[in-house]
Amino acid sequence: ESLSLDDFYPGDEFVDWIGVSIFQQVFPWSPDWGGRMQDVENVLDFAQKHDKPTIIAESTPFGGIELKEASNETNFFLASNEYDHNDWDRWFGKVLDVINRYDVSMWCYINCDWESQPMWHNVGFGETRLSTNQNVMSQWHEQIIKNSIGGRKFLASGSLENCGTPGAIHSNDRIGESAGKGPFGLTHFYSFILVPFLVASGAFFVPYFILGGHKAKQGRSSDRERRPLLSNMDESVGTASPTIFQSSDPTKSSVDGVMQG
Repeated sequence: ESLSLDDFYPGDEFVDWIGVSIFQQVFPWSPDWGGRMQDVENVLDFAQKHDKPTIIAESTPFGGIELKEASNETNFFLASNEYDHNDWDRWFGKVLDVINRYDVSMWCYINCDWESQPMWHNVGFGETRLSTNQNVMSQWHEQIIKNSIGGRKFLASGSLENCGTPGAIHSNDRIGESAGKGPFGLTHFYSFILVPFLVASGAFFVPYFILGGHKAKQGRSSDRERRPLLSNMDESVGTASPTIFQSSDPTKSSVDGVMQG
């Protein structure tokens, strides 16, 4: 049974904005799992029908600005078809066309060297920093920064040079490579060993101390501690065993607690 956008829509009173993401949908070789341009337009048509402002929430040219990380299927398409290889028109021009046709209110572009990010290395996003392509950087200044169509303004967050991150991963930290320290580097140690250990330790010791488990233990004595004391008692004094170490205070009890974080 096919579903429509109405099946997922909670109602106008619960929605302020409607957004889409644009990666490879503008390309004619976009796979089915990546969506088509028709899918993007269907969402934007739906937003206009409900009189809602629209946002391109995430976007970047999948495969990189120059398609250096393009898949084998993409390269086969490019080799078999006549296609515009202008780095600006191929992706940016088509996205701007969508923005102007649908009067999109906000556009978020991810300016990033995806290959330097451990999480996205070898995924296929590639190099999408504007500053890596002279033609794209020039067109961006002319058409986006200087040309404020419809009163739109360009707001930069982070850096146009380095994806807004402190630095790139080194070759010996890349996932799946065996050079240098191998595929398991400091990043993996911190993420998968040290941090989980600290979290697990805190999940036990913090509630243990908060609930007073350490204080309750101080009020108890073990059999090993009681044995030498009992052996030194004068057996001639009465026949009844004195109640030693029996606390009448109900608060002197052991409380163990474990909190799952």
